Amino acid sequence: MEPRDLDASQMPMTINAKSGATGAGRGISSGHPKCAQAARADGSVFAIDENTPAATVRAMLTIAGGEKVTPP
Repeated sequence: MEPRDLDASQMPMTINAKSGATGAGRGISSGHPKCAQAARADGSVFAIDENTPAATVRAMLTIAGGEKVTPP
């Protein structure tokens, strides 16, 4: 749980980006195998699978993009 700002225009839209990937280490990641833990504004926590499509990751980061996303 490290508070930091992410630049969505430059970060990889993958979960747990591998070393050497553009922006690796500056995206959504955690030490959990095959997923990353994320917190919602209501305080609940959920896992985002590493196989989550990039379009879904981007949609989850958008405040008012109108995308339809089914939360995990």
